[in-house]
Amino acid sequence: MKPVLSVRSVIGSWIVDSPKRNSHVNGPKVIHQVKIDPKISAPKIAASTSNTLGRSVSAETVRRVLRKAGYNGRVARKKPLIGKRNRVKRLKFAKEHILKPQQFWSEVIFSDESKFNIFGSDGHRMVWRKPNTSHQPKHTIPTVKHGGGSVMVWGCMAASGLGKLVFIDGIMHKIAYLNMLQNNLKESADKLGLGSNFIYQQDNDPKHTAFVVKEWLLYHCRNQLNTPPQLLTLNVIENLCGPTLRELCKNIKLQAGNN
Repeated sequence: MKPVLSVRSVIGSWIVDSPKRNSHVNGPKVIHQVKIDPKISAPKIAASTSNTLGRSVSAETVRRVLRKAGYNGRVARKKPLIGKRNRVKRLKFAKEHILKPQQFWSEVIFSDESKFNIFGSDGHRMVWRKPNTSHQPKHTIPTVKHGGGSVMVWGCMAASGLGKLVFIDGIMHKIAYLNMLQNNLKESADKLGLGSNFIYQQDNDPKHTAFVVKEWLLYHCRNQLNTPPQLLTLNVIENLCGPTLRELCKNIKLQAGNN
């Protein structure tokens, strides 16, 4: 019976001592590391804490401390990298147009062209954050558009509905953009019931501000709304057509894989 009692006593002492060992982990220091770098991994925090305490601390212990403090491991959302200059331009645009009446916006034809990658990285990265903080810069991963095969599209919309969606062959340079406007802008305005009484929105892409394009717009669309770069709230293709086109690109990937 003595060996059995000895085993039980060892097990009992281990169960009692384990919480005490975990309680020695410095919670505030663990949380401080996450606040400084939300993308730091639990094993790295555990290694740092182990060095500080002079004894082993597991990654799971770190995770328990963080969860108790309200942090959860989540995949960091990808968000376009916006420079300081563009942030200033976006804020200025918002202040200038925040009090525009509804009638003004009902006359605007919002347009945009965008490249959708058919092949690209689907990688994820974990980040420690609290609820409702997913869009904070340090909780996101800056992205740029890149990759292998892609499709370029131009589209427009207004308060009254959707205009034309145009798939672009080749590179969209200033002449290609001008030809696309000549063939599709007037038709879209008529389809939207605006006739010639519309305000054309486009961003400051170099091909949009090319002389040949500006000259044509001067005679065919005198009212224009030029928006700053990376104004995502007015990015028509991303907001309206993005899910459909991404599904199309996914199907193309599957077909390519099967072949």
